[in-house]
Amino acid sequence: MGQKTALDNNLRVILVIGRQYLLDALSKQLGDSSILVTGSATSMSRLRHEDIGESSVMLLVEAGPSTGGLPSNIRRLRSVCPNVKVLILGLEDCERKILQYVQSGACGYLLKKESFDDLVGVIEAAYNNEFKCAPNIASRVMARIQELVKSCDGTMDTDPELTPRELEILELIAEGLSNKEIAQRLDISPSTVKNHVHNLLAKLKVGRRGKAVWCGYEKGLLRSRFLGQLKSGLASGSE
Repeated sequence: MGQKTALDNNLRVILVIGRQYLLDALSKQLGDSSILVTGSATSMSRLRHEDIGESSVMLLVEAGPSTGGLPSNIRRLRSVCPNVKVLILGLEDCERKILQYVQSGACGYLLKKESFDDLVGVIEAAYNNEFKCAPNIASRVMARIQELVKSCDGTMDTDPELTPRELEILELIAEGLSNKEIAQRLDISPSTVKNHVHNLLAKLKVGRRGKAVWCGYEKGLLRSRFLGQLKSGLASGSE
């Protein structure tokens, strides 16, 4: 089986384009390419949280102050909706500006000089958790990562910052619940649970749910009642 593409799945795309005629034209062109556009707005301020929801969604935002498509707003949106993938449209070929958007959490970008086919390629790359960029941007991103590692001076092993929802799901994993059971308990979709589990495993730097629970105990992320239950069970088993 090959990689999934943006053209054969239920990916939801929301457009934020400042000019209505461009918004309508791009929405139609994406639809003709079998990419489902489920929402649109002329500025980020017109987006509602319920339009985005907790499920995986890709947001295509025109860069610039007229739409609110600024790095600070992208960073703020990603902090509230961590599952949202943001693509920035209409950037100048400027390393400094591109890096600002990358550092804000954008997972891809399209330059002003690029075509619609290039946009489809960027969407497919982002869907496959890949970042499509020019070699000079890739080298600058790597250099920036190396700078951050050096500046941390060995402090990269500090406790991970899980979101409240990720902590809640980690606690339910510790109770032994499956993704389906967690979804029923929290009244969210199983795919949303899967995304949260993937994110918390990455933050804890582990590959399995059991190791995530153990790491949660070690770092004090899980509530003491679960550890108390574990100790109680061990004590009763030794009698």
